[in-house]
Amino acid sequence: MKERPILFSAPMVRAILAGNKTQTRRIVKPQPEVADRLGVPAELPDVFKIRRSPIFSDALSNDSFCKEFAPYGVPRERLWVREAWRLSTATSETLIQYRADGAFADFHDLIEDNNIDLGDEALDKVFNHANEWRPSIFMSRWASRLTLGITDVRVERLQDISESDVQAEGFPYHPMQLEGAKRRWYRALWESLNGPGSWDVNPWVWVISFSRVNSDSAL
Repeated sequence: MKERPILFSAPMVRAILAGNKTQTRRIVKPQPEVADRLGVPAELPDVFKIRRSPIFSDALSNDSFCKEFAPYGVPRERLWVREAWRLSTATSETLIQYRADGAFADFHDLIEDNNIDLGDEALDKVFNHANEWRPSIFMSRWASRLTLGITDVRVERLQDISESDVQAEGFPYHPMQLEGAKRRWYRALWESLNGPGSWDVNPWVWVISFSRVNSDSAL
């Protein structure tokens, strides 16, 4: 079964662990308008040449298109979560610690479970940075504690997100809130991750729904 890595911030990792987050949005690259201006590379589908939003939307909602071009995978494939972490040697045990919630996992158990050779050169880099927090991009597959099964993939405009989808994105409060509170929360979240004004751009995004397929190995 094909697996791909995906990065999540600490609040979103906590939301996944709590069972509150079952959906994520990632920007379509390149955006169709940008691809059209720059000249569409041969490997991109003709749909990226289409500028009229309704046509583009219809094409990208097609299951066969998503199956061929979705960069994060399709239903029944998996994602493994990259998050901020460190190798901790502060005690008699060698542990992996996850920054999102401070949880630990036994380093040797992870190595054994993933059939990693302790002589692997990649592990030397991990030990060279022992006790230092490492960005999520530097997490290897064997250190990941969260695996997600993709249940649905589609494409839509960012601002087309529904109230129920905001809830699935990890809305941290009671579902019954003042009107518009969910969208304001998600707009703030999106801009915290993608920069000021990124909501107003209203890009096309991949909408990926998922469920956890394993229990984390945290101690």
